[in-house]
Amino acid sequence: MGLQLLHHYTVCVNDLDRSIKFYEEVLNLKNGPRPNFGFPGAWLYLDEMPVVHLMAGVENETTETGPFDHIAFGGTGVEETISHLEQKGIGFRRNEIDDFGLTQLFILDPDGVKIELNFRQGT
Repeated sequence: MGLQLLHHYTVCVNDLDRSIKFYEEVLNLKNGPRPNFGFPGAWLYLDEMPVVHLMAGVENETTETGPFDHIAFGGTGVEETISHLEQKGIGFRRNEIDDFGLTQLFILDPDGVKIELNFRQGT
């Protein structure tokens, strides 16, 4: 298991267009490609990396952290990571995003913070 970088953060937003405009105009990020997750949202890119993910039209489950939803890391060794999590007794949810070549694992920290681990498929 090897973490390489902080991948992105996700925010639940009330007004998607207003939020996109903010991130584009204030932070100079670019609205770019995003998989169809079945709910409205946007990925805002810094160079080639979608560092801010916006979610709209979904129930915010994060009452204690406001609109913050989760934090994500990029890494290597998806199968080694799964073995490591299983050895530690950490439950996880696996998600495959084939059109982006991405495998995701979702875990919770001891305080319930959702952590997403992203692996390029085949790594």
